[in-house]
Amino acid sequence: IKDIIPQRPDLKLILMSATINADLFSKYFYNAPILSIPGRVFPVREYYLEDILQMTRYCPPQARSRDQRPHWTRHGRGKQEYLEKELRRSDFELYVDTIERERRYPSNVIYSLRSMYIEEIDLEMALSLLKYICRTKE
Repeated sequence: IKDIIPQRPDLKLILMSATINADLFSKYFYNAPILSIPGRVFPVREYYLEDILQMTRYCPPQARSRDQRPHWTRHGRGKQEYLEKELRRSDFELYVDTIERERRYPSNVIYSLRSMYIEEIDLEMALSLLKYICRTKE
């Protein structure tokens, strides 16, 4: 988007966020104007993936095994991307090991975390969360 702005001065982009660093964002986009519209402030609660799994009792489908990875990830350009994903997966597995050792979440949540394919957005989980919110009014 930033590269398009000098070529398309007629292009207007409106972003809304309660948590964005507006000054930093404005500077990045060539000192774009900032409109601040006061409104009600609502309390925000943070939930992490493991909290959502526990609340919704969602159980993800089994993750693909590493042996079933696409052939393009074994060689060439895809290899670097694959290695980066494996590194993120290793970091995630270390985190899951930690919360399991500390017994912060029940075993079904740990199992679900280990079963997830973290490189993809799980739309079924998002649907499960929406249903939970509608049922509990939380």
